[in-house]
Amino acid sequence: MAEQASINLSGLPKALESISVTDGQATGINTIVAEFNKQVPYTKISQDTAWTAYAPTLGGTGVAIGNGTISGRYVRVGRHITVVVKLILGLTTTFGTAGAVTISLPVTTGADAGMFFEGAAHSVDVSDSNKKYIGACYADGGGASVMQVAGHAASWWSVSVPFAWTNLDEWYCQLTYESAS
Repeated sequence: MAEQASINLSGLPKALESISVTDGQATGINTIVAEFNKQVPYTKISQDTAWTAYAPTLGGTGVAIGNGTISGRYVRVGRHITVVVKLILGLTTTFGTAGAVTISLPVTTGADAGMFFEGAAHSVDVSDSNKKYIGACYADGGGASVMQVAGHAASWWSVSVPFAWTNLDEWYCQLTYESAS
């Protein structure tokens, strides 16, 4: 059952009487805000929540970062995690021969099996005039520790999807999900 909350603003009319405007400046508004804040519980979210770097890893059959670079960072607000990943392929980066490429998450997803978290992804085919391809990244809510990316044809990004990956091609993902704790 949902928790019931009530707000008693009986002091508000009195607080409203304390507002005055002089030369376009309102005074007494802080009294109203203070009265309201006494009555409404809330969780303060800092505007200065810091991003934390993490070292994502690639996964999949025959997948190896080689001399490519991968970096990631995430921010946590309560149980909400937002993660961003940047992958630049190198000459020796391999995506195997088949199957999806996965990217590790910094924090395991919540255990709500059957729930999928979705985010945005895009890639840049540097060898073909910097063409850009849009995709979506996914993480399973069943305690997953990796995300995958699918493109326009509902195919997981892999060795040849959305194009044949080569040196200096780029892959970017951003995903927000609920953590296990």
